[in-house]
Order: sequence, then C-alpha cells, then structure tokens
Amino acid sequence: MNIDYTKVPSTKTMAGNTIWNLLGMGLPLFVGLVSFRLLTNGLHSGPVTFEGLDTGRFGALGLVWMFVGYFGIFDMGLGRALTKFIVDKLSQEKRNELPGVFWTSIIMMLAFGVMAGVILAGCSPVLAGRWLKIDEALRSEVMRAFFVVAIGMPIVVMNVGLVGVLEACHSFKLLNIIRIPAAVYSFVAPVCVLPFTNNLVVIVAVLLFGRVAVLITCFIASLVVLPELRTAVKWDRSEAVSMLRFGGWMTVSNMAVPLMTNINRLLIGVIHSVGIGTFYLIPEEVVIRLFMFPRAWISVIFPPMVSAYARSRKELSNLFQRGVVYLMLAFFPVIMGLLLIAPEGLDLWLGQEYAEKGSSVMRCLTVGVFLHGLARVPWFMIQAVNKPDISAKIHLLEIPLYFALAWVLIGKMGIMGAAAAWTVRMLFDYIAMFVAAGKFLDDAVRVIGKIWIATGLGVLILLLSIMPDSFALRIGSGLAGVLAFYMVSWLFILTKNDKEELIAFVLRRNA
Repeated sequence: MNIDYTKVPSTKTMAGNTIWNLLGMGLPLFVGLVSFRLLTNGLHSGPVTFEGLDTGRFGALGLVWMFVGYFGIFDMGLGRALTKFIVDKLSQEKRNELPGVFWTSIIMMLAFGVMAGVILAGCSPVLAGRWLKIDEALRSEVMRAFFVVAIGMPIVVMNVGLVGVLEACHSFKLLNIIRIPAAVYSFVAPVCVLPFTNNLVVIVAVLLFGRVAVLITCFIASLVVLPELRTAVKWDRSEAVSMLRFGGWMTVSNMAVPLMTNINRLLIGVIHSVGIGTFYLIPEEVVIRLFMFPRAWISVIFPPMVSAYARSRKELSNLFQRGVVYLMLAFFPVIMGLLLIAPEGLDLWLGQEYAEKGSSVMRCLTVGVFLHGLARVPWFMIQAVNKPDISAKIHLLEIPLYFALAWVLIGKMGIMGAAAAWTVRMLFDYIAMFVAAGKFLDDAVRVIGKIWIATGLGVLILLLSIMPDSFALRIGSGLAGVLAFYMVSWLFILTKNDKEELIAFVLRRNA
C-alpha cells in the first residue's frame, strides 16, 4: 500500500483503519464474556466439567494481569517514540535510516524488559508474603506465578514496540489479523487449563506462551511491511539518545497512568481483602475494555498529528477538533448502552450477587471512561507536538492526590469508594489535558469551549437516562438521550466542513 505521509489521511481511510482496530479489540471480547463466566463459575454440564477459580485465585490472577499491563511501561516510551520516529523518517524519505531506528529500539526494549523482570522477581516474595492479604495456602502458588510473569517481561516489553512499527506504517489490517487470534487465545487458554488444574503457575505459563507467539509474528510482520529493516542489524547511538530523550517524559506518564488505573486493586487488597476485590475487578475489567474505542481512533490519528504539527498549526487544530468530536459521537451511545444494562447484564452474566455489588461500581467507572476517553486525544496530541513533559507533569501531580483520595474513600465506602475516586481523577485529567493542549491550537477558547459544552451535556444526559428503575423506561430514556445529544451536536457542535464531510462519507458508503 502506497501511503503519502505528507498529507492527513481522508476520513474514509481513517474510519476504515479505526474499524479494523475495533474488530481486533472488540471481537475477542465476545469470547471473553463466556470465558470470564467459566473462570468464575466453572462448567457443570456436558462431557467436560470443572470448577471455576475461587475468589482468592481469581483475585490473584487479576493482579497478574495488572502486572503484565503495568510492567509494559518498561519500554521506556520507546513504543510510541518508535512510531513517531518511523513516521518522521518515512515522511522525509529517509528510509535508509530506518534500520538504525528499529534495531536500536528493539535492543533497548530487550534490555529494559530484562530489568523489569528482575524487579518483579525481586518484589514477588514481599508482595505475596507480606503486602497482599492472600490466604496462607495460596501464597507460595501466587509467588511462583509472579516469577513466571517476571520471566516473560522482555517479551511483553518488545511486543509494545513491534505494534508501534505496524501502526506507523498504517498496517492496521495486518496488525489486527494478528491481534484477534492472540486476544482470543488469552481468554480461552486459562479456561482450557481448568479441567486439568486450577494452579495459577500453569495458567500464567500458558498465557506466556501466547505472548511468545505474538512476538514472533509481529517481528516477521515488521520485516515484511518495511523491507529496509532486513538490510542490516544496526545500533545507532544518536538514534538511541534521541528516542530516550523523547521517551523519557513519556515513561513518566506510562508509569503513572497504569499505576493510578491499577492502584485501586492493590488498596482494596491491603485495606479489605483480595477476595472482595473480585466484585470490583470484574466491573473494572469490563469497563476498561471500552477504552478500545478511543485507542482504536487515536492510534490512527497519532501519525497524522505528528506530520500535521510540522506543517501548520491550523491544520493540527482542525485535525484535533475532528478527532475529539468524531470520537465523542461514536463513543457516546456505547457508554449509554453499558450504563443502561449494567444491573441486568451483570445478573444475567455472573449472577445476582455480582449485580448487587458491582452494578453501581460499573456505572461510576463508565462515566470516568467517557471523560478519560476524550482526554486521550489532547494527551496524545501533546506527545505529537514533542511536549510529553507537559502531560507527564500533570500525571505526577495527580498521583499523590489520587492516592490520598482513594485511600480515604476505599476505607469508608469499600469498592464503591474505589470507583468514585477513579472517576474524580478522570475528571481532573480531562480538564488538565484540554487546558494544556490549548496552548498549541488556533482559536483554542472556541474549540475547547464547544467540546466542554458538548461533554457536559453528554454527562448530564447519561445521568438522567439511568434514573428510572424500570428497565423498559431506562431503555426508552436512553434512546431519547442519544437522539437529543446527536441533534444538539449537529446543530451547534459540528462545523460546516464536518457536516459536509460526514454526509459525503455516508453517501459514499451507501453507494
């Protein structure tokens, strides 16, 4: 595919790439819904029967997932830096410099992955033995599972960078052809282990095998989409310094954001118990999957934002506004749908106990996801304009404030307090990111003002729509709310060019 890196892709192209991303992230979730139920409840009919994981093991498995996600930050910002540097080289027709960028980043990520594994291995005895309230009978098993995760850290870190290569080359179709079976495997593999054993060490080892397969596949795919990478295995000191300088502040954000996302699980385990955290873990796991919508969109518009910044501040502003507004319009009905069906959905999926204890948590977290999903556009735009220090400083400010708020609210309100603290942090982050991004936009007051008004209206409609107790009335109010939001957005938020572009896009699709 021939790509012109000097121009912003058309709406049709970006929409197509986003759809591929959504398929890659969304299709496996249907498998995940079934897998989560089997993991918690087991299977008691048919030729194969097995028990689900007890709450202690399931809570510990949640911590394993958390560590895999969090320690991915040991790419030291090189994943996003690699995407940006490859786009820069391609747009400047400096393809001969691509091997130096690629192989230098891979070598550094391998080294950082080993470092992450050593740190996790060193902390595992303390985590399992002292800090977390884990049943005595499970401590040894959990500690060994953490050791297996530590061994896999270099693989986790390098996967981050290889995904960045494919995104930089707009190879979203290829990336998601890899992503779909890999994600399905991560859901199905633990369930396939349960008929034989519920040992966490075995489950984690099977999951690690899937990560190895993804690493090999993405590595081969990178060499296919950029044949220049095959010409030489090259270490370039100047590229290393440049990427580390770019990724340094990004690493601060990459450490802070997962920490604040996952710290509730740790605090619940410390203040209450790992077991009760299951009723927070599952709603949170469902809700954070909604980030696939902003992720799918932002990974598509990030490379154009990098090149737009080098050409015109006005072009960057137009792309930024389109990025936020289009995401909001696509994201709003998804958020509304989850809010409306939260109690009934949890009851049908996992049973009445999960519905009673988790539905309010899920709704609170969902509002936070809406705010943070929109805030990711200015966050990544700040990175695109070479100012990752700004977002990093915002996240550093948030850490102590959020930790204190979470500690107090979890102590007083349990898992609902954890959800409330998380959503308050999302609101602060939303405001701060847009204010910071405004420094790089033309007519920032008008652009951000319209976005904030639309967001405020959206949140108000969301809260009003979930008030009825009757499921039928809730569905009716939700549909009316979505229609009202779209009407207001069409009349007052979308620009003339936005309307013309959307109409043309719809007409082309119908044709």
